[in-house]
Amino acid sequence: MRRALIVLASVGSLLGGEAHRRTEKGNALYKDGSLDRALDEYGRAQALVPLAPELPYDLGNVLYRKENWAGAAEAYEKALGSAGRELAPSAAYNLGNALFKDEKYDEAVKAYVRALKTAPADGDAKRNLELALRALEQQKQKQQQQQKPQGEPKDEPKQQQQQNPKPDDSKGDKDRKPPQGGMSQDEAQKLLDRVGEQEKANLKREKGRRGPAADTRGKDW
Repeated sequence: MRRALIVLASVGSLLGGEAHRRTEKGNALYKDGSLDRALDEYGRAQALVPLAPELPYDLGNVLYRKENWAGAAEAYEKALGSAGRELAPSAAYNLGNALFKDEKYDEAVKAYVRALKTAPADGDAKRNLELALRALEQQKQKQQQQQKPQGEPKDEPKQQQQQNPKPDDSKGDKDRKPPQGGMSQDEAQKLLDRVGEQEKANLKREKGRRGPAADTRGKDW
């Protein structure tokens, strides 16, 4: 992780360079596919500089490659807690990918929105946000079908719903720059507005399914 090395070089110098050396070793092991050993080195570096957000970010990348989606998401969340403007977009993007893989589509949507708010021109985050919105809608439709009383006819799923969308995570564990030709500020805002409108519609539907609240006030005579 080039970004982690640059930042930790100055931090590690305060500790005799030990955190920096551990991180470099972890990076090399990560690239070689020695994930368990990389995890150990990053963990030792983190013990020396626990406030550096780059280390939980690196730990999240290792856990993601080990398909430990929940652990990766937790690490990315920790990185986001103190990430600067350069690291925050990638950490939020990777968080969205981990949540998507864990089928937590509602939370994945929120993570991609965070990524777009910090990097509005990120085309990868835009595409994955659209996939997460589609997967979330399919998940809700499936849950509604399962909640129907036995014997009630169920709607046939559409062909599009049968497809299993996957997030674009080909760049998920790399230091990414917004691709050329990405979204404009206006396009990003329109997508974020769409997310807000969908959340309002979902809340309205939930209230409609619950029905009117019971009148518990009693009689006034």
